[in-house]
Amino acid sequence: MYTQFEQHNQDFSNKAHAAAQSLVYPKLFGCDQAMMTFESCSVSDGGHKQMLDGQMAIDRIVNVTVGGLRYPIQHTVQERFRRQSYSRYRDITITELNNSSGQKSELYKMMCDLMTYGYYDERRNCFGEVIVIDVAAFKVALSRGEISYSRKRNPKQQDFICIDFDDLHAAGVVMSHINKPKPLKRELVAISADELAEYF
Repeated sequence: MYTQFEQHNQDFSNKAHAAAQSLVYPKLFGCDQAMMTFESCSVSDGGHKQMLDGQMAIDRIVNVTVGGLRYPIQHTVQERFRRQSYSRYRDITITELNNSSGQKSELYKMMCDLMTYGYYDERRNCFGEVIVIDVAAFKVALSRGEISYSRKRNPKQQDFICIDFDDLHAAGVVMSHINKPKPLKRELVAISADELAEYF
């Protein structure tokens, strides 16, 4: 059973996932939404899906129908959608350790194929940046020391690591980056502040 605060966050995640079905995954897989089916995995489901969520950090299964193949291709996904107000950070966060219990967290459990991470505007039902990473490639790059990260602690006494979107690109683990900001044009460097404001 969720507390009021947890339920609010769960409702937000559910809305973001519903929006991702039409706004994110068709772009990722290059197909129409009608070619995909989605399955949720939650500890509260019990059985096999309880294990997928609780032990393997898998939130969704996306089945993609491919022309000429007899059965859909299955992709396991961990989703993390944050409120648009956090978009200035431009990073992914992954919990590492629960200091209260001493239990390792999602960083060491991730057995999903993909991680979908983005900023969702609940009021407008749209996304800011969304980044999808290849989890196997990410874990290899992390093991090789090829990804820079910082460590922080949240109010729940969980340590988590933060990795900038740009560092994920540099490591070559990004599969899709939707609504990526365009860099300023070089000629804007010499213009006035008023002109710069008009650019935005």
